[in-house]
Amino acid sequence: MAEKRLLTVERQMQNDAEFGTRYRQEMAKYVIKGYARKLSRDEAREPHQNAWYLPHFAVFNQHKPEKRRIVFDAAAAVNNVSLNSQLLKGTEQAQPLIRILLQFRQGRVEVSADIREMFSRIEIRETDKHAQRYLWCDGDASKPVAEYVMTSLIFGAVCSPCIAEYIKNKSTEEYRAQFPDAATTVINKHYVDDLVANFDTPEQAISICSDIVRINSQAGFELRNFVSNCEEVEDRLNHSPLSVRELVSLEHNGSVDKVLGIYWNTSDDVFEFHTKFHRLPKDVLHGIRAPTKRELLRIVMSVFDPFGMLAAFLITTKILIQESWKCEIGWDEVLPQELSKTWWSWWQEFPNVKQLKIPRCYSPQILHGGKVEIHTFVDTSQVAFAAVVYVRVLHINGVDVRFIMGKTRTAPAVFWTDSQTVLQWVHSSERKYKAFVGHRIAEILGTTAKVQWRWMSTCQNAADVATRPLCPPKFDSSSRWVKAPPSSTSTTKSIGSRLRSQRHQCSQKKYLFQFWWCNTAVPSSIFHGLAPSQSYYEQQPG
Repeated sequence: MAEKRLLTVERQMQNDAEFGTRYRQEMAKYVIKGYARKLSRDEAREPHQNAWYLPHFAVFNQHKPEKRRIVFDAAAAVNNVSLNSQLLKGTEQAQPLIRILLQFRQGRVEVSADIREMFSRIEIRETDKHAQRYLWCDGDASKPVAEYVMTSLIFGAVCSPCIAEYIKNKSTEEYRAQFPDAATTVINKHYVDDLVANFDTPEQAISICSDIVRINSQAGFELRNFVSNCEEVEDRLNHSPLSVRELVSLEHNGSVDKVLGIYWNTSDDVFEFHTKFHRLPKDVLHGIRAPTKRELLRIVMSVFDPFGMLAAFLITTKILIQESWKCEIGWDEVLPQELSKTWWSWWQEFPNVKQLKIPRCYSPQILHGGKVEIHTFVDTSQVAFAAVVYVRVLHINGVDVRFIMGKTRTAPAVFWTDSQTVLQWVHSSERKYKAFVGHRIAEILGTTAKVQWRWMSTCQNAADVATRPLCPPKFDSSSRWVKAPPSSTSTTKSIGSRLRSQRHQCSQKKYLFQFWWCNTAVPSSIFHGLAPSQSYYEQQPG
């Protein structure tokens, strides 16, 4: 199997001279840097219980076409057995991506960096190296095929991320007494090989990051390519000139850097969206024809938006995908005429997403005694569910309101109810409901408290933007979805209108309810993906 795959690579190298040159260069680097070595004839003939031959191939990032990475295919199977099938993945060691990204917005000074060749810097036991054998003849079919072994962790092995994360954290803990702040930052603000940390001052950032560099160097890791919204921090932490750093950091483009997949304009300290659709046909990109169902899905999946900043705009494409399934068209069939009209309208508006700029930092006062409130808005319609969350920071100079996260889902079914009726259900001590209503109320009360529910008119509900998409679609960079409702910028205690306690006649008894805010009833699944603290509401006195 490994030999057949090698022949395939050799044919690619012969047909594409540039590809062949780069492939040879990358394979040579492994040997030069000591990450791999060639076996002698005697070593190759010597039997090893764990001997396994890995095929290899090249992958490249669409955003970095000039760079190739060699991947050893640990998932390649012979008789349903692969290297990965014999390895344990290990426990999840890395911090969740969304947690890292949310922390990324907390401090005044933000710093990101990455560890050079993290996996390759970790050497494996001698007895395990022969499970990572591979074949290579320098791309020259006239030469005999030689056997090599990878001496370090490989990209493609299911256990590599867990091992790398464990070693990074293990070596860090040894220096916790000497560098306590740096150790905490390494463990809590690393996503695999990427450091994304926030600090209050440039001096603090420089001091702690310098200690992090020392900790990493003791483990054999090199932390490099520091990027910051503070030029002083960036210049102090990078020991090479900018021109050299740009060659290393291929994601760097002027003042815009890509951090964990998000475009960060370090000059203005804002998030931006820059999208490229490399695998779409030109006639679709140029609006000559509507996409197929497969191409439409590819467009949706190409937009990386972990915060949901574009969710209210992207919901149209999700609805289109849902409607295409209802029309029972095939994956490679063009959207029907009626759906195509909606598509054209949406596609014409899509370039406007470049206008959207979201401040990275929630508020300069968020870590300095400002009163912090989290406000969640939810809404549902016949076509979609939506939830959007904002942070509201009250401080001596006023109030800051920032978008945190938004989620949308197309609605597989519709459960209509009047909002005041829902308030009665939520606050009532009676539970004599039909099974469907009872289960939904139980879900709501299982994830929220009664006092969290308030009332707000539809015109002020930010989530309403997503559940009632405009027809034709229109992108608005000043939409309530990202700017928050007007009333949220008020310095008053409550974001919503709190109604006076009233008595409402229910079927058999009179109940006393305090109205907070609510628009419509939605399944609790709409809150999935939001941290528990993101649906907290401060109970108002009296």
